[in-house]
Amino acid sequence: GIDTLLERLAAFHHTVSCASGMDGQAQIGRTRRERYVFTRRGILTVMKLLHRGYVQGIGDLNVILEDILTLMYVERIQDPNDRAVVQNALRASGLIGA
Repeated sequence: GIDTLLERLAAFHHTVSCASGMDGQAQIGRTRRERYVFTRRGILTVMKLLHRGYVQGIGDLNVILEDILTLMYVERIQDPNDRAVVQNALRASGLIGA
């Protein structure tokens, strides 16, 4: 299922990047002086942390992934409405449960 996971992660990241205004029109962070920036480095960090959790056998990978994505994406967002947009994107991508 790694191919599916990577496709979902890439789709989610693209959605959030676009929502932050990286393609022009921002949906999140509009009231901030500086927009949110989501880079490929962030995706690499997510994958490294997930791999570390897998190798160390910390627990259920789905739970670990949800924790990592919450830390790397959701918790960066200050406005509750903007957080909801990111959480909805996570659900829509199938990376976290409903």
